[in-house]
Amino acid sequence: MLSVNVNKRKETGERNAALDKADKDELELLFVELRGLLPVFLKDIKDEKVYNSLMFSVEIFLATGEHDKFKSRLVFDGREQDPELFPDRSSPTAALHSLVACLAVTTAN
Repeated sequence: MLSVNVNKRKETGERNAALDKADKDELELLFVELRGLLPVFLKDIKDEKVYNSLMFSVEIFLATGEHDKFKSRLVFDGREQDPELFPDRSSPTAALHSLVACLAVTTAN
Protein backbone atom coordinates (compact mmCIF):
# COMPACT_ATOMS: atom_id res chain seq x y z
CA MET A 1 0.00 0.00 0.00
CA LEU A 2 1.27 3.47 -0.89
CA SER A 3 0.03 6.90 0.14
CA VAL A 4 0.73 10.28 -1.43
CA ASN A 5 -0.01 13.77 -0.05
CA VAL A 6 -2.76 15.58 -1.92
CA ASN A 7 -3.06 19.30 -2.70
CA LYS A 8 -6.80 19.94 -2.36
CA ARG A 9 -6.63 23.25 -4.22
CA LYS A 10 -5.51 21.48 -7.39
CA GLU A 11 -8.20 18.78 -7.35
CA THR A 12 -11.51 19.05 -9.21
CA GLY A 13 -14.71 17.12 -9.79
CA GLU A 14 -15.07 13.64 -8.32
CA ARG A 15 -11.68 13.73 -6.63
CA ASN A 16 -12.56 16.98 -4.86
CA ALA A 17 -15.87 15.51 -3.69
CA ALA A 18 -14.05 12.41 -2.38
CA LEU A 19 -11.59 14.65 -0.50
CA ASP A 20 -14.46 16.61 1.06
CA LYS A 21 -16.02 13.32 2.17
CA ALA A 22 -12.71 12.21 3.73
CA ASP A 23 -12.54 15.52 5.65
CA LYS A 24 -16.13 15.15 6.87
CA ASP A 25 -15.51 11.52 7.87
CA GLU A 26 -12.52 12.57 9.99
CA LEU A 27 -14.48 15.33 11.75
CA GLU A 28 -17.43 13.02 12.35
CA LEU A 29 -15.09 10.43 13.84
CA LEU A 30 -13.52 12.94 16.24
CA PHE A 31 -16.65 14.84 17.27
CA VAL A 32 -19.43 12.25 17.06
CA GLU A 33 -18.16 8.68 17.16
CA LEU A 34 -15.19 9.03 19.53
CA ARG A 35 -16.48 12.14 21.31
CA GLY A 36 -12.83 13.17 21.53
CA LEU A 37 -13.48 16.84 20.77
CA LEU A 38 -16.16 19.19 22.00
CA PRO A 39 -17.18 22.16 19.86
CA VAL A 40 -17.28 25.53 21.63
CA PHE A 41 -18.19 29.02 20.54
CA LEU A 42 -15.38 31.56 20.35
CA LYS A 43 -17.27 33.86 22.74
CA ASP A 44 -17.27 31.10 25.39
CA ILE A 45 -13.49 30.61 25.40
CA LYS A 46 -12.69 33.69 27.51
CA ASP A 47 -9.00 33.70 28.57
CA GLU A 48 -8.06 30.21 27.35
CA LYS A 49 -5.32 29.81 24.76
CA VAL A 50 -6.55 28.78 21.31
CA TYR A 51 -4.32 26.42 19.34
CA ASN A 52 -4.23 25.94 15.58
CA SER A 53 -4.82 22.61 13.93
CA LEU A 54 -4.15 21.32 10.44
CA MET A 55 -6.21 19.03 8.19
CA PHE A 56 -4.19 17.06 5.68
CA SER A 57 -5.22 14.41 3.17
CA VAL A 58 -3.46 11.55 1.44
CA GLU A 59 -4.42 9.40 -1.49
CA ILE A 60 -4.00 5.70 -0.74
CA PHE A 61 -3.19 3.20 -3.47
CA LEU A 62 -3.47 -0.59 -3.52
CA ALA A 63 -0.44 -2.79 -4.18
CA THR A 64 -1.58 -2.99 -7.82
CA GLY A 65 -1.23 0.79 -8.15
CA GLU A 66 -4.98 1.41 -8.32
CA HIS A 67 -6.56 4.21 -6.31
CA ASP A 68 -8.07 2.88 -3.07
CA LYS A 69 -9.33 5.91 -1.15
CA PHE A 70 -8.59 9.34 0.26
CA LYS A 71 -7.88 9.66 3.98
CA SER A 72 -7.85 12.91 5.98
CA ARG A 73 -6.42 13.63 9.41
CA LEU A 74 -6.91 16.57 11.76
CA VAL A 75 -3.76 17.21 13.77
CA PHE A 76 -2.72 19.70 16.43
CA ASP A 77 0.04 22.14 15.46
CA GLY A 78 2.70 20.87 17.86
CA ARG A 79 4.88 23.95 17.40
CA GLU A 80 2.48 25.79 19.74
CA GLN A 81 2.68 23.19 22.50
CA ASP A 82 4.18 24.21 25.83
CA PRO A 83 7.60 22.47 25.88
CA GLU A 84 7.42 22.13 29.67
CA LEU A 85 4.20 20.10 29.42
CA PHE A 86 5.94 17.08 27.85
CA PRO A 87 9.70 17.31 28.51
CA ASP A 88 10.50 13.91 26.95
CA ARG A 89 9.49 14.24 23.30
CA SER A 90 11.51 11.32 21.96
CA SER A 91 9.71 8.84 19.76
CA PRO A 92 12.07 5.96 19.03
CA THR A 93 11.48 3.90 15.91
CA ALA A 94 12.28 0.21 15.72
CA ALA A 95 15.20 -0.63 13.44
CA LEU A 96 14.28 -2.63 10.35
CA HIS A 97 16.78 -5.39 11.13
CA SER A 98 15.19 -5.83 14.59
CA LEU A 99 11.76 -6.31 13.04
CA VAL A 100 13.09 -8.79 10.49
CA ALA A 101 14.85 -10.75 13.26
CA CYS A 102 11.60 -10.93 15.28
CA LEU A 103 9.69 -12.12 12.22
CA ALA A 104 12.35 -14.77 11.51
CA VAL A 105 12.14 -16.09 15.08
CA THR A 106 8.34 -16.14 14.94
CA THR A 107 8.38 -17.97 11.62
CA ALA A 108 10.84 -20.54 12.94
CA ASN A 109 8.64 -21.25 15.93
